[in-house]
Amino acid sequence: MSRKSIIAAAPLAAMLLAAACSGERAAEPAPDAAAEAQEPAVAEVEETNAANTADSGAVHWPADPYASTYKPYPSGVTVLTGATVLTGAGERIDDGTVIIADGKISAVGGADLAAPDGATVIDASGKWVTPGVIDIHSHLG
Repeated sequence: MSRKSIIAAAPLAAMLLAAACSGERAAEPAPDAAAEAQEPAVAEVEETNAANTADSGAVHWPADPYASTYKPYPSGVTVLTGATVLTGAGERIDDGTVIIADGKISAVGGADLAAPDGATVIDASGKWVTPGVIDIHSHLG
């Protein structure tokens, strides 16, 4: 380092040293919105635990702190017929049938699988169906 560089850097070094030696602490960061939203839930758990601990000495957590709010849509029975079906086990069923009831796959089989009365039947001839595989980037078919 040249003498000019050292002389130019000296004031900067002195300021950094003075700042490091000062007794002041940095301001505490502001709490984020997620932490603020969580505070009532934490307080509720702490109150529950305090009450439970007083009775039995054990701490009990809520059974399901993040209960699902999912409600399935009402639906009928849908039957896909005539498709080439690739099952999750790797089986290929030509002219296959897939029955969907209450939003879930209830049966997978060949052309001999009968559609229940009142079901909506969809002709899926020429289509590939991979029941249970929901990845839109699947290489199974």
